[in-house]
Amino acid sequence: MRNQRIEMKLGTLRCVLLKAIGRGGVPAGAVPTGRVDACPSHGSDRQLTTPCHICGITDVGRVRKLNEDAYRISADGRFFVVADGMGGHAAGEVASELAVSTLVDFVQDALHREGAPPDADVASLLLRAIDAAHERVRREAAAREGCKGMGTAIVMGMVLGDRLHTCHVGDSRCYVMTAAGLTVLTRDHSMVARLVQAGTLNPGDVRTHPRRNELLQALGLPMQLEPDVNACDLATRDRVLLCSDGLWESLEDDDIRRIISGDRSVVGCARRLVDRAARAGGRDNITAVVYEHVPPSPSARTDDASACTSNGPHLGPNEQGLAKGAKGENM
Repeated sequence: MRNQRIEMKLGTLRCVLLKAIGRGGVPAGAVPTGRVDACPSHGSDRQLTTPCHICGITDVGRVRKLNEDAYRISADGRFFVVADGMGGHAAGEVASELAVSTLVDFVQDALHREGAPPDADVASLLLRAIDAAHERVRREAAAREGCKGMGTAIVMGMVLGDRLHTCHVGDSRCYVMTAAGLTVLTRDHSMVARLVQAGTLNPGDVRTHPRRNELLQALGLPMQLEPDVNACDLATRDRVLLCSDGLWESLEDDDIRRIISGDRSVVGCARRLVDRAARAGGRDNITAVVYEHVPPSPSARTDDASACTSNGPHLGPNEQGLAKGAKGENM
């Protein structure tokens, strides 16, 4: 995976025709041969060969030396995942990459074999995918030198028809922007979220609390996971944001709402979110995947979707909690 990574110039995004990639999806930071155009860093009315309805960006931030976030988008652009690894040195990077690749491969293989599940069975599919990724990360942690104790937060979204289904573990989030406003669809599995729920912490202090990096659950660690699954209806042009805590901890919800609703393209939206989070300090790795709902026509084929991927603008249970702060080499 590392050999696929590239250095990207300031804010440059590469738009990719996913039909040139096949069922494998788009790994974070990869630039497949299906590249058809580039989007200038400050926006443009220039037309792409195929309009983007989903865009992903990940950035190391301004403090850490390693990017232990990862994301992946399925070939049809309707299943997408963000992971925020932990474990120190390169272990968090390994965990997040293993998780996103396993999740996308598992879901795409299941859909290929079984077809799209009925609404009532989607949660089961996502939970089975989480179990597969959890076990794979655990096996690799035991087998690889220097990877003991690695894990990752994970959030994934699947769009079937006009309905969004999510599943998550940890504190990576899913936001949904509709005509009614911005909603956080996920609930953080973190110590500060528990303190808020108990009434001992003001929600406004979550982003700065000294225990904000303590997770109650993380994929890959030796524990029984209790993932949350959620679903909501989507209307045309509604937008979905999956992001790591490096983004949402750096931006207030009002800032996220203004950016998601204010930019005409998912490319500009994702770029501005990551850029703004980096300018706000960039203390952690920053990752955003932005999806705009465009219902497929009855004749639409799964290989006709397009997406944008980039390394970013360059300008992150138990009662004690899991020390997510052991990320990277530079705390």
